[in-house]
Amino acid sequence: VIDRDYLKCPEEDIRHIKPALGSLGVAGPERMLSPGFLALALLPLGLALGAKGWRWRRERAELDPVRRERSRRESLVSQGMRGLEAASEAGNSDEFFSLVVKLLDPQVARVIGAPPGAVTDDMFDHPALRAALGDTLLADLRAIHQSALEARYAPIRSARILVGFVPRVRKLLEALTSSNAG
Repeated sequence: VIDRDYLKCPEEDIRHIKPALGSLGVAGPERMLSPGFLALALLPLGLALGAKGWRWRRERAELDPVRRERSRRESLVSQGMRGLEAASEAGNSDEFFSLVVKLLDPQVARVIGAPPGAVTDDMFDHPALRAALGDTLLADLRAIHQSALEARYAPIRSARILVGFVPRVRKLLEALTSSNAG
């Protein structure tokens, strides 16, 4: 059914449509050159270039075996240091010295160019290790390694003594990991 009154007054239906729009806000050159407008206009481009650069950097890092190995080594050292601190505060000498050996031996092996499981007391005389550590740190490395060997048979139960080893081990690890040898 068609409403006949509706068909008689079509001008009422289109009265809300304006024939002339009037004055609109025009963006002139002064607005386009304002710093806020330029920053807003260039923001998507900057974000896209930043994302592309971040992805490129990450892909290059993943493809570089030296950087990947260094990152893995640094991660293991930082995790090991947290474990060392926890074991020393708990007074657990077995776990503490086990971690000391697990942290120091691979670094010593890398510096002298030996397999990680092949580090013995005789290898502490290696010229590359002496060059990387110097005499003072090399003597400290020997002392800590000897303490680790002794702790197998006579565990140290004092947390205070174990906590004293942590800064010495940290200093050795920093010197060994920063060494470019290996």
